[in-house]
Amino acid sequence: MFTAILGSLLGEDWGTPRIEEMRITPDRCLLARVEGKVTFKTFLGAEADLIRNVHGIAEVAGLDGDEVGYLLGRIAEIKGMR
Repeated sequence: MFTAILGSLLGEDWGTPRIEEMRITPDRCLLARVEGKVTFKTFLGAEADLIRNVHGIAEVAGLDGDEVGYLLGRIAEIKGMR
């Protein structure tokens, strides 16, 4: 599932069904609207888990500060879309 989430953050299609959009709710849950659906009904996890996973993959993949900053910025963008 994290691969599909990461792909969505990067504007890529890495999952089936494809994640069209994601939102972080006021109670900090990550929801997705998947291909063919009009509502955000797919629960993906907690915002804190997503951020922790981004930092974890950054360490394993050897991402630099700019790359991590980009991903965290994308998370901030979906958090701001309410």
